[in-house]
Amino acid sequence: MSDFSEKRVQQQIRNFERAMDGYEGNEPFARYLTSFFKINKQMGSKDRKWTSRLCYNYFRLGKGATQLSQQKRLIIAEYLCETESPFVALFEPDWNLSLSLEEKIAFLKKLELLELDTIFPFKKYLSSAIDQDDFIQNQFLQPDLFIRIRKGKEKFVKAIFEAEQIGYKFITEQTVALANGTSLQRFKDLDGVIEVQDLSSQRTLEFMDAFPKENWWDACAASGGKALLFLDKHPTINLLVSDVRMSILRNLDERFERAGIKAYRKK
Repeated sequence: MSDFSEKRVQQQIRNFERAMDGYEGNEPFARYLTSFFKINKQMGSKDRKWTSRLCYNYFRLGKGATQLSQQKRLIIAEYLCETESPFVALFEPDWNLSLSLEEKIAFLKKLELLELDTIFPFKKYLSSAIDQDDFIQNQFLQPDLFIRIRKGKEKFVKAIFEAEQIGYKFITEQTVALANGTSLQRFKDLDGVIEVQDLSSQRTLEFMDAFPKENWWDACAASGGKALLFLDKHPTINLLVSDVRMSILRNLDERFERAGIKAYRKK
């Protein structure tokens, strides 16, 4: 990041501010950002990448440090979320980015810039089994990218990852953790073989079982991630999927087609 001049840092901050100022909160931010980039065709791939990073890091700050300016909050968010940042290096060169997250939070608290309790305003609604401070600090950590492999395709997927030198870790026989940001779209051979699905969603299958030919209803199917998971384990059930959004059920149809699944009903 040493090639980041002050002019380039300022340009990326302006891109961030334009993106944030145009967001009205009436749609998912990822969808809005796609539209924002289409409108601003002058932004190259690096500009889009940096704008996405700054926006999402900013959101991770939650309700913390609202007494400060947007730019100052952005610098704090970069400091907490990253180990290298040209933005912190320019505006707060004395802030040590190599500190642990706990040390960074303590440092900001000492400067009276941030209180941990202000970041997530709904602490009282967390269940007692959740360590509240750990939960809040975890908001600043980028999670792994989790995928699920179709049963019987584990060796095939593993061979592709090793041939392409992609780091991976098997959590279960079919659940794999990858570094966040790993690009899988370029591997056409993986279409219908893997599904991107967070770990908690995959674990839902641990709480249910089915017998052959039973009737099951996924009442809020969305794009069908959990339904695919269920059918992979119980391929002979009779499945009905439904959702109030027809547009997202079209995504389900596409995913089911890629996975070779045709025997299901849809409402």
